[in-house]
Amino acid sequence: IKETRPGAEPNSGFMEQLEMWSRIGCPMDIESNATYQRWLYKNEIELSAAIGRAPDRLRFEDEEKAIRNKALGDSGEAKEDPKRRNLRCRKCRTLLGTEEYVIAHDPKVSLEVNITTDMSSLPLPNQQAGAASLTAVACGHIFIQPLSWMRPALGTQELEGRLMCPSAKCGAHIGRWNWKGLRCSCGVWITPAFALQKGRVDVLSPDIESGKAGVAGLRMPPGVRMPPGVKMPPGRGQNL
Repeated sequence: IKETRPGAEPNSGFMEQLEMWSRIGCPMDIESNATYQRWLYKNEIELSAAIGRAPDRLRFEDEEKAIRNKALGDSGEAKEDPKRRNLRCRKCRTLLGTEEYVIAHDPKVSLEVNITTDMSSLPLPNQQAGAASLTAVACGHIFIQPLSWMRPALGTQELEGRLMCPSAKCGAHIGRWNWKGLRCSCGVWITPAFALQKGRVDVLSPDIESGKAGVAGLRMPPGVRMPPGVKMPPGRGQNL
């Protein structure tokens, strides 16, 4: 367009959509694309937050994934990644989600990240030099997409609040959320923000979950209970 009309200057919103469309591979059917749907939802959140209100509707990534998987049927495209790690409450071991819902961010690349981030285009933590890591010292929280277990907290219509473990027997404080966004300890601003505190969440590989990793493969703080099925060497207690 600029070659034909050098003075053309598309608005920033249009350019943002073009960049997103390029990032997700320029699909012909963008309306049903998960990244595009997150972008639309982000706009709703921003409009609501601008007038001091929570969004009128809640959109949870795990529920959206279940809908997409049902639509795929037996095509085989909905298979889970066997190497994907789980996020669990450190106190009661309740499953909070998998790393596919983690919003990876790299302070060396960008100062702002939002929920439109395309998870499929990002390297897994520690997979590539310079990539954001779930275990990075600089980041005190793990930012994730909104998930259905957050419904009681997000349904209050408040703009911010605390995230509690979804287990009725636990109820531990594990993080916080804010529709307007939060700044990570590494300096990156996440909008909106659903942050799990690293000191209260364990990130476990499938080998650790199944007990195949052995004690040498565990890197868990003292006092944390062993995952079910992991055997301790003779003479050792049940806790690390």
